[in-house]
Parts: sequence; C-alpha cells; structure tokens
Amino acid sequence: MKNSEQYISVAIPTYNSSKYIEHLLKEVLKKNTVNEVILSDDKSEDYEKAVFKENIEKYKKQYPNKNLVFIDNKIRKGPFVNKYNAIKNCNNEIVYQIDSDNIPMLGLDNYIKNDLLPSFNPENIYFPSKIYQFQKNEKLSIALSKFFTGTKYRVILKNHNFEFNKELIKNSISNSEKITDQKNRRWLLNIGNFIVNKENFLDSMKEGLSYSEEHLFAADQFLITYLWLKNNKNIEV
Repeated sequence: MKNSEQYISVAIPTYNSSKYIEHLLKEVLKKNTVNEVILSDDKSEDYEKAVFKENIEKYKKQYPNKNLVFIDNKIRKGPFVNKYNAIKNCNNEIVYQIDSDNIPMLGLDNYIKNDLLPSFNPENIYFPSKIYQFQKNEKLSIALSKFFTGTKYRVILKNHNFEFNKELIKNSISNSEKITDQKNRRWLLNIGNFIVNKENFLDSMKEGLSYSEEHLFAADQFLITYLWLKNNKNIEV
C-alpha cells in the first residue's frame, strides 16, 4: 500500500464527556485520511452513554464506508486502561488518540499525507504542534481557539518539528529548562492527544496494565509518556 493511500484510525476514550462528542466526531470524520473511529466509554452515566451511542449510529449512516465502533465498558477501568483498549481495538497500523474534550489538529489530512506518512518512525510518538481545548462554553472556546492565539484555548507547543527523548527530559529537569514555546515540560508530558504506531504502543504500555488502581486512575498521560520514554522511544512535536 502506498503512503498516499494509507489511512489512520482515531481512538477516542470517553467518560461523562458527551457534550463534546458530536463536534469532535464531526471534525474527525470529515478527514479523508481517517477511515475508522473507535470510541471506548469507561462506564459513563447512562444518559451520557446514550448520547455517545446515538452519535455513533447517526454518523454510521452518514459515513457508511468508515468503521465506527462503540465499546461499552461494563466496569470502570480507569483512563489508562481505557486508552489502551481503545487503541488495541483499532485496525490500522497508525492511530491518532484524541481526548474527547479536544478537537483534532488543523490540517490533519495534509499533515498525515505529506509529513507523517512519508517519514513515519514507529519508534516515535507524535504530538501535534497545537492543541485546541474546549472549556465550559464550547462554541465560544472553539471560536477563541481559532482567532486568538494567546488565549488559554489554544496551546502552541512548537512551530517546527522537535524531537526529544528521556535524556533531554532528564537534563531539562536538572537545569529547570523550558522545552516548549508556551508551556513547561510537565504540561508537555501530559498531552492527551498523540499519533502512534499501534503495536509499539501496546507493547510499551504492557507494564502499566499490572500497576495498582491508584496509578491507573491518576494522570494517565504522565504514565503513558513515562512508559514510552522508559522503553527508549522518542517523542516528536
């Protein structure tokens, strides 16, 4: 399969975040490079779950050629395991995991086809250069994120490619160095949106599945980043 013909999966972990899901699905499914969306719900309230299911069924009819799956966890597994399972159920080699209260990076199709696929390194986990965050007022936050770069709704990490590993992290902690444009390393290590090789991710995260419930229900992205770096893999922004 040629790179230009390759698709990616999108994995969306959810927990009581139904107010964001319609806009997120709408943004994700319009992307030509996305042919699969796996939504894994970590035992949300019944009324929240109903919204997730309703949206999945609605978009299945609108996008019959795309694989849309809703996974309903019968017991709460915690955010780390929920993300793991969402990615595990994807069929494509490359997965874009995005938190349910965010929206995908702008220009995703162009980035996937022209930047990511031609030089994709399965040993790297890729963070988008900009993150768009929803707040209490969804419509206002979307507008602000697009038009006001200095607001809290848009977080700019880097305007150019930037790769780092655990040695760089160690040095930045020791010397209190800033390694992003607007946020410090602690924020960077907690990004809940990333693109990754499925098999490498699952293999690197196996150790975390044996951790205590206290760890699995804590800051899940810190754990993901820790295990990724521990396995001598790199992060690219």
